[in-house]
Amino acid sequence: MPDPLAGAVTDAADAAEEPPDPGDRYRLSVIGGLAALSLDAMASVANGPEAIVLVLALAGGAGTAR
Repeated sequence: MPDPLAGAVTDAADAAEEPPDPGDRYRLSVIGGLAALSLDAMASVANGPEAIVLVLALAGGAGTAR
């Protein structure tokens, strides 16, 4: 009786002929991912207080105008 899984196993040579995964081009290493995410977090922390001051200044100006 033939083995039904014999055709399912690929050889290493067959695997080498497959085209590369297009998602691998955008894959980050752990260090690269941490660097990208930390820059985003630092920008959010830096812009948060500035936005709060702007809102408070506008609200204060509107409150004193009445």
